[in-house]
Amino acid sequence: MIHDLTDEQKMWFGTMITMASTGKKESNVLNQIEEGFSLSETARQEILKMLENPPNLDYLSSLAKTEEDKIGMFAIALQIFSTTPNDRASHILDDFSFVLNLTEDDVFKAYIMAGLS
Repeated sequence: MIHDLTDEQKMWFGTMITMASTGKKESNVLNQIEEGFSLSETARQEILKMLENPPNLDYLSSLAKTEEDKIGMFAIALQIFSTTPNDRASHILDDFSFVLNLTEDDVFKAYIMAGLS
């Protein structure tokens, strides 16, 4: 599941989580994304649209219909944010695991699923 995602899909999901966690529009989000990914013009335009009305973490968690979905979503987030380990990424992951209502065991499963254990 995780390994089937393209870089653009990972970027899209990571951007949604970042924006939802911060709860605000960030003028430098697009620049940060472009540093880590080579974007097609279509993806760039989609991100610009998303910046106008950022999602929230409750919306993202509502996309997960089962416990497995929640663990999978968190595993994707772990994989994305593991490339930029810093306090902000850690805070975003903490927020996301809280909203998804994950147990310590669920988080451990997500680490394994993401290939980070």
